[in-house]
Amino acid sequence: AGGDGGGEGGARQQVKLRISQFVVLPAYQRCGHGERLLRLVYALARDSPEVAEVTVENPSQGFAALRDRTDARMIAEQGLLHELRHCWGVGKGQ
Repeated sequence: AGGDGGGEGGARQQVKLRISQFVVLPAYQRCGHGERLLRLVYALARDSPEVAEVTVENPSQGFAALRDRTDARMIAEQGLLHELRHCWGVGKGQ
């Protein structure tokens, strides 16, 4: 990578950041290393103006579960579930 992204008007080209898999050796599994690494990847992508999205190519069941747990925790930490419930009126008079 290099340059200003080229294109008309100097606009940056958006890219997809693709993850293949994470390899965590058995002795280090279930210690939070995978989630910390995934959060780091998300933070690097968020702070990179040229990254439009993060995708996982053909994730294993374990990686899909890690991604789902991490995404759910991040959504909860940011208070987005509360905002969605409020917007959709969930929990009111049901």
